[in-house]
Amino acid sequence: MIIMGKAKLPITATRLPPELRAELESLATETGYSVSELIKYAVQFTIDRSGFSDLPYKAK
Repeated sequence: MIIMGKAKLPITATRLPPELRAELESLATETGYSVSELIKYAVQFTIDRSGFSDLPYKAK
């Protein structure tokens, strides 16, 4: 799993288009991650280009 830095970024779902926010909320429910965690991972993915395949599911 990618280890992210401790950057303090204002990551929020409030500015996302409703369709994307709904998709992230659905994925968050499915995986056990919060929307904020998924957004942080997506940012890291964009930087690292490593993919979501190594995102482990959290125990519910």
